[in-house]
Amino acid sequence: MQQSVVTLRQAISSVHSSTTQLLSVQSQLREQGISTKDLDEESTKPLLDIENRVKASAELLLRLCTELDERRVGWWDSKSEMRKTWLETGDSKLTEVNKINNNAVDMIRDMRQRIGQFCRYTLSISAEDLEYGPE
Repeated sequence: MQQSVVTLRQAISSVHSSTTQLLSVQSQLREQGISTKDLDEESTKPLLDIENRVKASAELLLRLCTELDERRVGWWDSKSEMRKTWLETGDSKLTEVNKINNNAVDMIRDMRQRIGQFCRYTLSISAEDLEYGPE
């Protein structure tokens, strides 16, 4: 799971870098009073390349969220016997494990929502339109 978190951080960094570049180009065009609709295909190619990189990074982030969630479910299932024992003995570890699981669920859900908002407002697409949309 640690490797997935590192990969997730790298993907977020890549999205941030590409998005900054995309927004900079879009801003420069607006300042010059140019709409991307006014440009020919060759002129918009660099902008589309950046958009495609951002889109690919968003897809990667969604795949990583799914992988993290699958690993979380595996971890949770592996604690089944321990949870039963802790429940029977009234051990406070049960509460801690529940908190960890609930926090992980919340963080993964929030990340998917943020990716969806990012896609909608930065790329003008729905996260479901990505090659690998959220579950």
